[in-house]
Order: sequence, then C-alpha cells, then structure tokens
Amino acid sequence: MDLDVHLNREDLAAYVRHGVTSVRNMWGFPDLWVIKQEIDAGETLGPTIYTVSPGLDGTPGTWPLTQFVTDRADADSVVAVQASAGYATLKIYQNLTVEAYEAIVGERGLAAWARIDQSQLEAVVEMVRRSGTAIVPTEAVIRNTQKALPPATREAGFANRHRVIQALHEAGVAILPGTDAGIGVTALGTSLLQELEFLREAGLSRECLLRAATAKAAAFLGAQDEFGTIVPGMRADLLLLNENPLNDLEALADPEEVIVRGLRLDAPLLREDSKAQSRS
Repeated sequence: MDLDVHLNREDLAAYVRHGVTSVRNMWGFPDLWVIKQEIDAGETLGPTIYTVSPGLDGTPGTWPLTQFVTDRADADSVVAVQASAGYATLKIYQNLTVEAYEAIVGERGLAAWARIDQSQLEAVVEMVRRSGTAIVPTEAVIRNTQKALPPATREAGFANRHRVIQALHEAGVAILPGTDAGIGVTALGTSLLQELEFLREAGLSRECLLRAATAKAAAFLGAQDEFGTIVPGMRADLLLLNENPLNDLEALADPEEVIVRGLRLDAPLLREDSKAQSRS
C-alpha cells in the first residue's frame, strides 16, 4: 500500500502493474467516488482506494477544490459537508490560521502542533507515541524536490530527517510508506520501492518495512479485517515474487504475478493499461 498518492484516472493501472494494490488518496475530488465504484465493481483496473477529504485551508488557497475555513462557524459547516459527502478523514492544509486550525481539531480528538527544534525532539516523540499517531515521512518526494540544493545542505537535511524517523521508530511510533505520487514528482508505483529503501537507510529493517506496507497500513486505516495479512476472508491482494524481499527489497520491483481483489495479473497483463475484464 502507498499511503500518500494523488489519484488521476489515467494513472490507476500503473499502481497495480507495480504491485501497489491499495492506496490512500490525499486530496478528495468529486469523480473519485465514481472511480472507486468502478474499481470495486471490477469494471476498471486499479488499486483499492481509501481517501481523505479535499484540503481544508485558509484563503486564498493553493489547490483546486480547497475548502476554506476562517473561523469556528466555517469549521463546523465545512466539516459537516465533508462528512455528508462520504469523507471519514479530513485533510488539514498548511495555511490555516491558528484560530481556524483549533476550531477544526479542538473538539474532534486531535491536538494542535507547533514547530520544534532538536532540543524538543524527545518530548515531541513521546507526545506522538502517546497519541497513537502514525507518521508518513514521504522521503521519496522530499529527496526528489531537493536535488537542486548544494550537496552538503541536502545531506545534512537527510541526516536530520533520519534522526527524527529513527527516534520515532525506536519509540514505537508507526512509520508508514507514502510517496506523494500523482503530482509529477515521484513515479507511479515504482516510487514505493524507492520510499522503502529510503526508510531502510533511516534504520528500519526490511521486515518492519514489509509489515508497514501491508498489515500496519491496514491497521492504521482501521481496515485490518479487510487486507494486509494472508488469512481466509481477507481481500485477495497478493504479490508473487521470484526472490525473497527480506533479503533484498529489489525483489518487489518485478513481480511475477499480482493478484488484486482476486483478479490475477500475470507478467504480460502487468504491462497493459487495459480495463479488468474478468475475475478468477
């Protein structure tokens, strides 16, 4: 599972072809529900979709479909509209005022956050651990967007991010993989392997990362009874590989077969962008 993507209809098959059988879409849009229904019905080849709402942000806004919140009255009405549209999770964006942010999260079981420095890291890590919050670092998109920085600056930034990820991981915080695919910075499907490799550099084991992209991703979504483990009754999402990814994550790069919701895609079909026509 890739826990941070921005879906487009024309991109759907690419995720599945590279073994990504579930995604969390990180910016809601009206046609998403039609796409989701088509995939669930087996009419369109694509990953199973979980989603958040369109972004809640302050004016003037950066992205299409932004839901503007400037005070408590806005927060209550905007949240109600998102809930009625079917969104169970809100996307909180970065230009909200403190007042608007607290109006959104204050009565909904969330906590306000502030910028921190290294001296505060231990306290913040403990706060995250106690809250049960999971972290999706999106290392791949960060690295791709910082290629133009001077090498020393870039490497210092990566080292700092590694320290934070390691501290969170060692405290028992769930570190989950997401790539920000779909915005033209990271590749569809293949960047998930890149993300796992970057997180391994930050100190997570291969076994931990494989669980993070499967069972832990499902548990984070409250969908542990739907997918993520291989037991009777679960959604039939499977990768058949030629090598053991516990020895080398690169084994994930070329699956022999992908099974998504029971539909078997062998190597030739994995290279097609066609619609799914039948189920096994």
